[in-house]
Amino acid sequence: MDLPKIEVPDLKQTLERYLASLQPVIPCAQYEQTKKTVEEFLKPDKEGEKLQKLLKQFAETSENWVSFVSPLSPQTFERQIRVLIAKCDRSQCVY
Repeated sequence: MDLPKIEVPDLKQTLERYLASLQPVIPCAQYEQTKKTVEEFLKPDKEGEKLQKLLKQFAETSENWVSFVSPLSPQTFERQIRVLIAKCDRSQCVY
């Protein structure tokens, strides 16, 4: 039996949930700085939009894109993003 593919979640909603999960556990000043960083990341033509497009392109050709982005330690995440960008560069992905 084939399982349905897991859709790439909406970036804005994901980051809203991320901020909501941080708010009760980090100092107010740190939360405000993180919120500004998230807002900048979400602006059109910034990293968030570009990476989301790359992830969606990767998900279309991958059986399990979730295993590619988990677990997300900062080092693992950076390495995985570099691999994703390299794969898309070789396959003429447009972002």
